[in-house]
Amino acid sequence: MGYPIVLWGLGCDPEDAALDDPALSWTDSISGTLGTGSEIELPEGLSRGWHTVTLTATDSDGMTGAASVRVCVGCATVYLPMLLK
Repeated sequence: MGYPIVLWGLGCDPEDAALDDPALSWTDSISGTLGTGSEIELPEGLSRGWHTVTLTATDSDGMTGAASVRVCVGCATVYLPMLLK
């Protein structure tokens, strides 16, 4: 079906330093919750289409920070040649 995808990220906090795996959670705009940890593998990848994948880090005080990336799975870009007249 799909191809495996590995997501990798990290979270740092001035008081806690590098955050442990349980403090890092991954979500997707289409699939919802993907998992927790600095590295997760999606054996079947993501479904076709545009996705916003977000990593949310939560420190020991319950404060959160997040970063997102928008990706397109299976999208083809078509480049047409430039015509000069």
